[in-house]
Amino acid sequence: MPPDAASSAPWRIPEHIVHTRMGAEGVLLDLRTKQYYSLNPTGTVIWTMTGEGRGEDEIARAICARFDVEEQQARTHIAAFVQELRENGLLVSECEAE
Repeated sequence: MPPDAASSAPWRIPEHIVHTRMGAEGVLLDLRTKQYYSLNPTGTVIWTMTGEGRGEDEIARAICARFDVEEQQARTHIAAFVQELRENGLLVSECEAE
């Protein structure tokens, strides 16, 4: 799937992923693998908004507003981060079975 399609698809957080915020950062735990993942502030914004069902446009605007980045840079980061989350089983598309 191309990066632009990856970031605009409807995503959901699998039931085996537990997450919490620690200030501006986040921590994810995959209960199946027992592996922890830490999120920087940008990743935490993307994670939170994706989990809320927000679309790429809204997430990109939020990233631009909170951090000093251009929209295209934000979109590139969102697409790469969503792809990384998918590759690690931390985020799945609505049509994927768990």
